[in-house]
Amino acid sequence: MMRKCCQMRKDMKCVCVICISLSMFAVFLLSYMTSYELQTKTHMRRVILGGLGEFNSRGNTREENSIQIVEVVDTSGKKYRLDSFLDSSQEDSVELHFGSKNKVVTSATTDVQTTHAQTTTPHGWIQKNCTGIQQTSELLQTKTFQFLANYKNPCWHEPLRQVKVYSRNRFSEFSRYSKLALNKLEEEWAKRISNNPYPRRLRCLPYFFIAGQPKCGSTDLYQKLTSHPDVVTPPIKEPHWWGKNRYGWRLNYTTAIPLTDYIDLFDRAALMIEHVVNPLVPVEDGAEPFHQVITGDASVSTLWDSDDWWRLDENCGRKEPLYTNADYIHHFLPNAKIIVILRDPTERLYSDYLYFQKSRKSAEDFHLEVTKAINGFEACLGKYTQRSCIYNRTVANLSKVRLRIGLYYEFIKEWLKVYPLDQMLIIRLDDYARDTRLTLQRVFNFLGLSANSTVVDYGSRKHKRSTAYRNLAGKQITKNSVW
Repeated sequence: MMRKCCQMRKDMKCVCVICISLSMFAVFLLSYMTSYELQTKTHMRRVILGGLGEFNSRGNTREENSIQIVEVVDTSGKKYRLDSFLDSSQEDSVELHFGSKNKVVTSATTDVQTTHAQTTTPHGWIQKNCTGIQQTSELLQTKTFQFLANYKNPCWHEPLRQVKVYSRNRFSEFSRYSKLALNKLEEEWAKRISNNPYPRRLRCLPYFFIAGQPKCGSTDLYQKLTSHPDVVTPPIKEPHWWGKNRYGWRLNYTTAIPLTDYIDLFDRAALMIEHVVNPLVPVEDGAEPFHQVITGDASVSTLWDSDDWWRLDENCGRKEPLYTNADYIHHFLPNAKIIVILRDPTERLYSDYLYFQKSRKSAEDFHLEVTKAINGFEACLGKYTQRSCIYNRTVANLSKVRLRIGLYYEFIKEWLKVYPLDQMLIIRLDDYARDTRLTLQRVFNFLGLSANSTVVDYGSRKHKRSTAYRNLAGKQITKNSVW
């Protein structure tokens, strides 16, 4: 018995040694691959290691228009946090790393020269020579869609030429729900192609956006709003395409995510929108029935997050973005409905800190980080405009708290430049918490949704939706369908 125990202990030790060895090898391999990519790529990503934020280069090989400071290293090889860099004296000698770019050592932190850049500042801006760069917006030059008049939601038809239409969809690479939903849809497309000589599919963009802000009750609002039988959802609540993922944020900036991949996310909703018609709207002979169901995007980064603006050609040589998400969305969806839910900025900031800070949370640490954020922002304001500082990711990452998100006025102002006030609904969390029923009724009215007492009473969302759709559908959705 003793021999067996000893043997088991030895086996367990061997297993532990093997696991540790494999883990160390995996870490080494990962660091090697990352190092290789850092030498060959030029985009930037943020890597969190032990709570310390570092900026490293990674992405495609396209030349960048303007570059933000990614890492600060002194001549001895010691790495500094960016806030330490801001506090460093003019005599400090620093070395800036830009992935495959040449490294240059200079004795002045405010005047760094490289082969691809002219000047830098302690606030992270490096201006490039924009000669030969066509400073036009690729997205704003994209052709817009002709929406169908008999659909309330912005939708259009496209020919369906093959079954595997989602084989290259980038959202499937990091979202399990998206991958499952898109794979299931291909079963529907296979039936449609086999049964129709001229198959087509309905494509849709969101009718509404819950554009902001984080930690202001947007998830609860979204859940209650989507319990309405005339609202259907994409597979993920927050695609974050307009502000982050179109640049490849969830893919570590290795590749961009095209607009078509974003539209794919609404194909499941489009299929349901296509099946449901409004029985209360009379249909004249030969006319198409009216489809009243809508869908939306609840990415709460949409209102404020334009941090990757410096990657775009139209912003070459600028210290702030020429356009924001509001301009890009308005280009495709001039009639979109924008919902913003807000709360007291200080309460929002503390809630945000408690949610995103995974360790060492305390009132003292919160105070320290807020002080750090305020000092960094004020230092930036000494040289640049408030708009420039708000959209400066380097300044934002001087602290673990996201102070700038609470500057609601600056972000809402961007949207009011392109959208009329009657297309924006701004809600206070206090009002929503005090009288949820009344606030929801305001949201329903804003979106042109019929009053639904069962929704306001927060009944079973799944039961209401399935029952309502099968009662209202122009043709019955079969049991073999994706639903």
